[in-house]
Amino acid sequence: MVRGHAKVPILMVLALVLDCSTAAVLGPASAVGSLSLELTGYGSSGVVARRVPFSWSVTGDPALAVYGISLPFSFVLSEQERSIRQPFNQFGLSPSWRWATLHLGYRNLTWSPYTLAGRTFLGGGMELNPGLLRLGAAYGRLQRAVKEDTVAVHPDSVEQTPAYRRAGYAVRLGVGRPANYFDLIFLRAADDSASLPGRPTRTVLMPAENAVLGVSSRQQVGRLLDFYLDLAASLYTRDQAAAPILTDIPVLKTLSRISQPRASSQYFLAGRGGANLTLGKFSAGLQYERVEPEYPSMGANDLATDLSRLTVSPRLDLLANRLMLSGSAGTQSDNLLHTKRATTSRLIWSAQAGIYPSQTLGLDLQYSNYATGQKPGTAPVNDTTRLDQVNQSLTVSPRLTWVGAGASHNLFLTLNYTGLSDANSITRSQNNSAATVLALGYGLGTAGFSLSGAGTFSNSTAGETRNSVTGFSLTATKPLLNQRLSIYLTPAVSWLSLNRVAAATTLTAQAGADLRLGSHHTFRAGLSFLSNQAQASGQTSFSELSASTGYGFGF
Repeated sequence: MVRGHAKVPILMVLALVLDCSTAAVLGPASAVGSLSLELTGYGSSGVVARRVPFSWSVTGDPALAVYGISLPFSFVLSEQERSIRQPFNQFGLSPSWRWATLHLGYRNLTWSPYTLAGRTFLGGGMELNPGLLRLGAAYGRLQRAVKEDTVAVHPDSVEQTPAYRRAGYAVRLGVGRPANYFDLIFLRAADDSASLPGRPTRTVLMPAENAVLGVSSRQQVGRLLDFYLDLAASLYTRDQAAAPILTDIPVLKTLSRISQPRASSQYFLAGRGGANLTLGKFSAGLQYERVEPEYPSMGANDLATDLSRLTVSPRLDLLANRLMLSGSAGTQSDNLLHTKRATTSRLIWSAQAGIYPSQTLGLDLQYSNYATGQKPGTAPVNDTTRLDQVNQSLTVSPRLTWVGAGASHNLFLTLNYTGLSDANSITRSQNNSAATVLALGYGLGTAGFSLSGAGTFSNSTAGETRNSVTGFSLTATKPLLNQRLSIYLTPAVSWLSLNRVAAATTLTAQAGADLRLGSHHTFRAGLSFLSNQAQASGQTSFSELSASTGYGFGF
């Protein structure tokens, strides 16, 4: 015994926001929400198409309330479901009544960061909080089966990656209130080896299983202090067909009553704990986190592993909140199990300041410094590859806002510098880099018109290479028909220079209109155009055009 994911393409869809204050009350029932239909066409010239020629999506997020029972419901439909192997179309429902919530369809729950932590599943669950009890249970499919395509030219592509059907359940038993509680959480999930006709031949894939036991606690002590703690132990079996084994490890003995340890099993530990202190205008947080290498939970998405991290975060508000000071400092290192050739450590600190002498004038400052070094692990550190670097970042953002003559004005300036300094004499010439970005903008808003513009300049150097981009953009919005119709136009232009030689000119433009009819109907239409004109070798001239139209119904 030793210690020790499916991708989905992105489709831009309308973001739906529900405002319960607009609910239409019908006797004992009320309803609020919206439905949306979006159609998009796309074409390109001189470049491989980055989108399909035609796409559509239907989204909805209605919420019903019947005799005090809340019935929120959400769904997404799209043509993308036809072309991907893990589901894109998703339906979910989470009705609630007093202290009980029921979850049906595609849902995701978070009970602790190392057990059940936001992984989407298709199934059902419930959360019951009567009095001081905190009960929860969930079961569902975490991943559907994907057959191996032995004919595919690119077997490593997302669409061709085989997968076993994976299902699991989680149980929570706790006591307390939201500010003071203690929860015991258990999760078990496993791949179904019979969900595929046989083991893939072009991809190394074995049916795995996972059992995780964790605790999560929060304790509020008056108004000044609160503590939190999250711990978990995970038993992960990479191949269910491996021979079973016996163990004397106490944690594994507990887990083995539900999940049999095997020759391919590993166990992992993870945890974090901290405290927050508030004393008037001063507050501070302290946290320590330790996650062993490759710590897995089939109920969580990607986790940062192989780290030991200590962080302190103070904050101070002065002069009636006209001066705000905050920062953080900490250390982080890897190689927790001493199996790597070298141990990488980081010293991290940052500081922020907000200065607001009046309602019209403000200044934000931010500085961060990340130092990275290495020391020997299982082998001496080679000077050729030794890490000894410092990353620095500085941002200065003054702004001025004023109102006069029926118009509001906003003037802002942002200066950002980032740099990497390599102390390794062998690698510094390739790794040393710096980038500066300067942006100046102005916004004007009136009752019948709004206009904003910005100019940006960025310059970056890395080794012997120097790149710069200069650009200007403008956005104009005009409401018409008593605010029912809104039209907008956003042109922009930028010039790219490589080593002081002009390389490309890029023009973009977006235009569109939104029309509201009554209090329930919204129609949308938009055009987007991009043209890139190459002026140097290595650059490509191309253009893209997309058009979209949509309809939204709110109730």
